[in-house]
Amino acid sequence: MYLRESKTSLYDLSRRQLVMAGALGNLGMAVAGLLVFQIFGLAQPAYLWALALIGNPLVGAGGGFFGAIVVERVKGLQTRRVLEATASMKVRA
Repeated sequence: MYLRESKTSLYDLSRRQLVMAGALGNLGMAVAGLLVFQIFGLAQPAYLWALALIGNPLVGAGGGFFGAIVVERVKGLQTRRVLEATASMKVRA
């Protein structure tokens, strides 16, 4: 939802946007999971709620950060391959 509301192209996301989306997504999943435990009678202590509500967004932010790094590297490899292909085409011509 964060990425949709940020009004940018889904193909041109900044690292900050990916990190924020990962953190917010994991926060939402932590709340949903803990609420499911509460509803079905498996009440969790307060320290577990605190750990989940702080730890999960941090893990999501880390995943978004490393995902952005992987995307940047893959884009760099694709760009390099395109440049090598066009250079080889010029040599052949």
